Amino acid sequence: MKPLAMLLVALFAMLGGGCATPSVHPLYSDDAIVYEPALVGTWGQEHNDQTYSITRVGKVYHLLVRDRDAQKQKQWEFEVRLVRLGDHRFADVAAVEEERDAHEEHWGPLFVPTHMFARFAVSGDTLTVWTLRHEWLKERLERREVTLAHTRLSPGVILITATTAELQEFMRTHSGNPLAFDKTELKRQ
Repeated sequence: MKPLAMLLVALFAMLGGGCATPSVHPLYSDDAIVYEPALVGTWGQEHNDQTYSITRVGKVYHLLVRDRDAQKQKQWEFEVRLVRLGDHRFADVAAVEEERDAHEEHWGPLFVPTHMFARFAVSGDTLTVWTLRHEWLKERLERREVTLAHTRLSPGVILITATTAELQEFMRTHSGNPLAFDKTELKRQ
């Protein structure tokens, strides 16, 4: 797996406790983009080594994931676009454009930028994040209970290849299913 894809998978594993499912296409479209001022700030968990700082620059949010251990000094930056699908809001997370360009320059056609998704809700100083449960999706795809264009990169990684419209319909249909998502709560720092 490419370094950038590994970072995205690691980010969602930290939030949801499981494997993430990358997509070639974004979940957002211009007609569904929304903004959430309450999302801006720094979030974290008591027993997590990372903090998640969110700022807004124009139409895009920036997510900076930092290691709490100052000696490690690790940090990762992502672009986030928010979308409303039905009654739920989602974050579409991708590498920042500069990093994508640097990887594409280095790796050329071997590098494929991906998107990750999470449903979210902000209530006061609590940010609840629901990430698509990898095992749930894998089992439903194998049993042909759900239809979503995809390919397998390895036994543990499903790459979604569905179009944006297909992704949006899939999320509208399944976003309320508690079995399909892992839930994590973060607190404002």
